[in-house]
Amino acid sequence: MRRIPHITCVLFVLLGGWSTSNLLGQVAARLSWKSNPESDLAFYFLYRAQGSSGFERIAEIAAPDTTFLDYDIEIGVIYSYRVTAVDTGGNESNFSNEVRVDLSKPRKFELSQNYPNPFNPETFFVYYLSEKAEVTFQIHDVRGRVVKTLVRAEMPAGRHRIRWDGTDAFGRKVATGVYFAKIDFGGVRQTRRLMLIK
Repeated sequence: MRRIPHITCVLFVLLGGWSTSNLLGQVAARLSWKSNPESDLAFYFLYRAQGSSGFERIAEIAAPDTTFLDYDIEIGVIYSYRVTAVDTGGNESNFSNEVRVDLSKPRKFELSQNYPNPFNPETFFVYYLSEKAEVTFQIHDVRGRVVKTLVRAEMPAGRHRIRWDGTDAFGRKVATGVYFAKIDFGGVRQTRRLMLIK
């Protein structure tokens, strides 16, 4: 009998670096598990259930790799994952523990780290609102001065993507260095550090 893997999951927001621009801001789950020590290990099967539906195999991961990025998930859905180990003879282990990813109840708001970072000539941010809110999004220099205001408006609930092209309020390119993106969601603030390189 094969040793049963133990699976864990980290949820994150994909912010760029891909040739397909519509992937920017997409939610993804990074699943990982401990490697099985058996010498005849061939691969792992990854299974996923969506909501109350049954588990379906979604991936075959060749050993020794023990990670998988699931980009085929959406806000508003609960997902469950489990994994099995398969040897060179095709013998499959029992299922691992089950990992649950609950995207059915989005947080009030969430701002992702910009990508790319460091960047040149542009970078992107994605934020989520569970309800409409007054949003102010500004870029500040290291002295705290406002370089550019990217958003100052009431925004609807949902996913929003912001692009900063490395220019100030007058359209001039800013100097290489560290900047801070500051966002205010109806009185609650978050800050992200970013670096422009040339």
